[in-house]
Amino acid sequence: MGTETEGQYRDASRKGRKDRDADRAKGGTGRLPTLETRLGGRTIVSRQSLFVRDVPSRLVVGTVSEARAVGFSPSFLPVMPDRSEFASKWRALCDAHMAEGFHTPVKLVEYLGDFYAEEGNKRVSVLKYFRVNTVRAEIVRWTPEYDAADPEIRLYYEFLEFHRRTGMYAVQLTSPGKYEELHQRLCAALPDCSAEAFRRFEAADFEAFRRILHASAGIDPRYSSGDILLSYLRLFGMPDLDDEEQVAERLKQLGEELKTRRAADAERIVEEPEAPAAPATGGFLGILLGPPRPLRIGFLYARTPAASLWTMAHEEGRLAAAAAVGNRVETVCLNDVPEGLEAAPMIREFAARGFDAIFATTPAMLAATLHAAIECPSVRFFCCSEAHPYAHVETYFGRMYEPRFLVGMLAGSLSRTGRLGAVATWPVPDVVSGLNAFAIGARMVNPRAEVLVQWTTDWESNAHVSMLEEERSLLAAGADLVSRQSTLRGRGLVLATGADWSDSMDASLRSVAVPRWHWAVFYERIFRQLLTDTPATPLDRFVVRSAATAFWWGMGSGLVDLDIDEDAVPPATRRLVEAMRTLLVEGRLHPFAGPLRDSRGDLRVHEGQTLGFDGISSMDWFVEGIRTVAPTMEQDQAEDMVR
Repeated sequence: MGTETEGQYRDASRKGRKDRDADRAKGGTGRLPTLETRLGGRTIVSRQSLFVRDVPSRLVVGTVSEARAVGFSPSFLPVMPDRSEFASKWRALCDAHMAEGFHTPVKLVEYLGDFYAEEGNKRVSVLKYFRVNTVRAEIVRWTPEYDAADPEIRLYYEFLEFHRRTGMYAVQLTSPGKYEELHQRLCAALPDCSAEAFRRFEAADFEAFRRILHASAGIDPRYSSGDILLSYLRLFGMPDLDDEEQVAERLKQLGEELKTRRAADAERIVEEPEAPAAPATGGFLGILLGPPRPLRIGFLYARTPAASLWTMAHEEGRLAAAAAVGNRVETVCLNDVPEGLEAAPMIREFAARGFDAIFATTPAMLAATLHAAIECPSVRFFCCSEAHPYAHVETYFGRMYEPRFLVGMLAGSLSRTGRLGAVATWPVPDVVSGLNAFAIGARMVNPRAEVLVQWTTDWESNAHVSMLEEERSLLAAGADLVSRQSTLRGRGLVLATGADWSDSMDASLRSVAVPRWHWAVFYERIFRQLLTDTPATPLDRFVVRSAATAFWWGMGSGLVDLDIDEDAVPPATRRLVEAMRTLLVEGRLHPFAGPLRDSRGDLRVHEGQTLGFDGISSMDWFVEGIRTVAPTMEQDQAEDMVR
């Protein structure tokens, strides 16, 4: 055994003692973690062999038993004296590693996503000292008993499903409810969803991403590399690792957003309008400086109002809200804004024109809006999206599933056959939750009702007044009522009358009810809030907001509502729907209260549980009673589905 390995051990043990002392100074034990300690009182329900594979060395965090942890610092470095038997064995393994590497796999136990050495603890220590990325290991997984009340266990069971589908260990998240989204985004970005594609991504792309992350932005210990990757995928798509400067710059922007968000109190979901505050007066200084200038508020439209009914609805809301508050607010709109990241420079330039607030009116603008918002902290940004809010961009949307639930009750009551049709755009969460609410409402009054769904794959065609081919197909299949995604007056739920649709396409259609957006309700309320929140003098322009806010208003606010053709609906049915509407508004009825099963019969929402913002805003499954095949998506459309 040469002097080289003696020097290696002295260096390793010096680093180990430094690591031990630093951990003790922070209140730790200064010792290597053990599985015996971590288990506590949890029950292990299975011990499953995962055979031999390479494990990221950073995931090997300790030993199984307390006895094997002796001699190591918390980072798996040696701390025993140079002349000890422990040191002699460590140096011998160091010789073997430098000569030809280790041929025999170590034995590891995987528990809750971490790995603990059962045999080969000194080999692991040597590999960690030399910063070898992976450890060849024979793995046994210890699975704890499921406990819905334990967030760590819930998160681990989500990880197990993710691992079953991808085979990846290195990409781990710290918050429940995100693994399914991560899987969908990776599937959309990789060439395919095969085990080989995931293996290549984990071994090459993810490790390269982590390297850039460490070098450019560092990792906040409260976020895992997987958390950062998911946030990156949401905003920028798959990182272009051939352009490391671009990835590093985007990570810097993302780090600024996450840093600000961590400093905020919390994420705040505002489900109903809040009581207006008293307007700011500015005090004596405000009197000296005179009345404040009008607020300047910008609107970003993906199309012109003439070309898009969605844009027209927001434009009507902007104009009505501006008229309601008078000359205290000046609004300006910008048409034909791209919906991808390329819009960020345009939004920054628009913001530089002196706006106090800017509203981006489509979900696809969220990423570009966030880019601009980080660089324009004096402007308050909003994006019309059901996505989670950011510290720099507040989101707003309506609980449109509430009126669609009532439309479903109407359809179930009026249908003669119990077979209902629905024409929808794309299976994004807002559309899926609306279809599910429609089916739940229909089956509440007719438990045997079924909903046949056809997809237009076109956001604007579903609003056309002329009959669509998808609608004809549903009527020919026996549906006597068809619901459209459209919120255009007269086109929501239509009733076919007087013809056999298997032979003829000439029957008349009668409008029954339509869910409606009333954006003026939201914009006027936010304009007035901005007038109250905005400081009255230029000396107080910069205010740090305390929470990432999502406005998610329901029927009680008036943002979403239902128009019914009273001549087409019997009085008793109208009274039933009005009673259900009252219960919805008062919070005594919720369409997504359990138990709820999906279209395959699996229990999704248990008895006594009710889906909230997280579950509804990410909904990607259909309830019992819906029959459909989701359309084939291009990559960018698949990314939109989980946005």
